[in-house]
Amino acid sequence: MRAGDFADFAIFVAIAEEGSLRAAAARLDLRPSTVSHGLRALEARLGVRLFHRTTRSVALTEAGQALLARIAPALSTLEAADEAVNDFRAHPTGQVRLSVPRGIASCVLLPKLRAFAERFPDVRLDIAAENGFVDMA
Repeated sequence: MRAGDFADFAIFVAIAEEGSLRAAAARLDLRPSTVSHGLRALEARLGVRLFHRTTRSVALTEAGQALLARIAPALSTLEAADEAVNDFRAHPTGQVRLSVPRGIASCVLLPKLRAFAERFPDVRLDIAAENGFVDMA
């Protein structure tokens, strides 16, 4: 399965949930022609019509209903996974090791540590304040 196939499934679900290609395009921040092309590509790949289309509305076919029942929960799971990974980017976690001379540690780092710890509570700092070489390994 290609990456574009997932986009076509997302387009399909948006059309089904919004009830129109134009509303789906607005929701996905795509051009209506892109949404239409994605739907046509998915229908061609699957070999079935997924919607009954008129100039005013779209309605799921039986095949479209079956696909929506299977694909909507899967896409929801993928979106939740994407959000979970994005949380790591928004909220750094882990350990940071620093090796700094004592003078820099007391003059530069210490005044900033409280603000850093409050902003990034899930980051653990391991600071070696030595005037000599420290092997970080």
